[in-house]
Amino acid sequence: MKWLPLVFIFICGFTLNGLTQQKFEREYRIKEQQVPKEALSFLSKVASEQKVKWFREESPQGTSIEAKVVIEERLHSIEFDTLGKVQDVEILIKSKSIPKATFDQMNKQLNNVFQKYQYSKIQLQYIGNVYSLTQAINSNSPDQTIVKNYETVIKGKNEDGMKLYEITFDESGQIIGKEEIVFKNADHLEY
Repeated sequence: MKWLPLVFIFICGFTLNGLTQQKFEREYRIKEQQVPKEALSFLSKVASEQKVKWFREESPQGTSIEAKVVIEERLHSIEFDTLGKVQDVEILIKSKSIPKATFDQMNKQLNNVFQKYQYSKIQLQYIGNVYSLTQAINSNSPDQTIVKNYETVIKGKNEDGMKLYEITFDESGQIIGKEEIVFKNADHLEY
């Protein structure tokens, strides 16, 4: 009987692992003076002339700083840790920008998860070192060291009803992350 609690923990862990995580975020504008110097330095190398909007994002995973800027007519969201080290770059794209085989695989994956779904937002996500990310933004062409993902917001219907999800796919179209987007409920009016 000593092994019974271990079996229970294993079964619960296995069951919970298959469930969708929930995504809670709070994002608000900040002034440039509140941005770490390392983040400002990175932005000066990729968007020196563009207007940048700065945000602080808080979630259960931690706090980050995000720069939103239009570079070559495409919206870029560049995320930094609180010390200013770049974490990733996300570029808003349309589905036609995704290679057909990858997009077909993404849809195949979504058909296995949802009865019905619709893309609300698609971003190309680059993860890499500072030098490679700088080159990827400036040349619009990532090198081989860059990890390339697709981060999407999906309005999906399944047995739980219609909900919003953030689903991340790898470069081949396989799901590597899925979180239900949960909005903050307010008991008071917000202006």
